[in-house]
Amino acid sequence: MEFSFSSLSTEQKKNFAFGVIFAFTFCYIYWFHGIKPVGAKIQRKEAQIKQLETDIANTEIQARRLPEIKREFADLTTQMADVDKKLPKDKNFSGLLRLLTNQLLRFHLTLTNLVPSAVQNENLYQSFPLQVTLTGRFHNLGRFLTAIGTQQRILSTENLKITLSGGSDSDATIQANFTMTAYMSKG
Repeated sequence: MEFSFSSLSTEQKKNFAFGVIFAFTFCYIYWFHGIKPVGAKIQRKEAQIKQLETDIANTEIQARRLPEIKREFADLTTQMADVDKKLPKDKNFSGLLRLLTNQLLRFHLTLTNLVPSAVQNENLYQSFPLQVTLTGRFHNLGRFLTAIGTQQRILSTENLKITLSGGSDSDATIQANFTMTAYMSKG
């Protein structure tokens, strides 16, 4: 038995056309208002799940690095304490005088003049220059300058002028004029 659309009656053709239109309309509505939005919602939820899984994996990696980060923090804290010793936040004039006095006594030098200058602001630090004049033996001066240069706090000596002030060759005394600069942190 063959099916032929032309062999159907007008009423059957109408019912068939109505059925096809109804089926097409039903499929269209079901697809665009049922399956497609649910599929899009599923895709969004899957993307959110994938993002959360990525976030969880990254968090787990960071959690495994926590001991390393704590060690780095402790190292940086120690380094910062060392920097604070080398570049204190204030000029600590009394500490500088104590250091200068101890080194002068240690190397048998005599301080004849000490003139502090104003604090000078630089980009990242401040400097506190002191004009120093002292007398003593040449080698003692060299040891004194070495000791000043190797202090924990950053100190520099500049513009050193040495003049012979008297005595025989074996016991000659000199007079030294120089600028000793102490550096400070701006923070």
